[in-house]
Amino acid sequence: YSIGGHSALKAAADGLPEPFKAVAVVSTPLDLAQSQAHIDAPSQAVYRRFLLSLLNDIYETESRRGNLPMPPAGLASAESLRDYDALLTAHRGDGRGCVDTFYREASARWVLDKIQTPVLAVISPNDPMIPTTAVQACLEEHRHRVDLRLAPGGHIYFPDHTDIGEPGPKGLLEQI
Repeated sequence: YSIGGHSALKAAADGLPEPFKAVAVVSTPLDLAQSQAHIDAPSQAVYRRFLLSLLNDIYETESRRGNLPMPPAGLASAESLRDYDALLTAHRGDGRGCVDTFYREASARWVLDKIQTPVLAVISPNDPMIPTTAVQACLEEHRHRVDLRLAPGGHIYFPDHTDIGEPGPKGLLEQI
């Protein structure tokens, strides 16, 4: 789901161990720059504040373990996802501290052609975090590699009766 699906695609591009036969991703951003622009749009203010709050909570928890590039208070001032990411990438320490470079290098969009495993991608046309048009644009040249299915719902929420066109019981997990 969500950024976890993004991580699964990046792992699949590196090659998956033999037991894995396919990858399914749900509500997954493929191009981080496009997703960031969507989340930072004025119409997404409620979701953006919620996401930044979650990210700050996670960062605060992880900061207690040490080895993070900056104190949590430095990120709390970010009012957009781009600002948040820019603050973090500025502290990468590898000379590539530009947020645009990070988005380009980290986005799964650019490694889809390396994935040998079949991929099922499920997204909702009403997803408040991941714009369907951005996913479809990313998959344009990879239609033969990624099976895109649209389903009603929202970001990581799908009704119990979700049907993505597969045989068997209804429900997203059952259909996958």
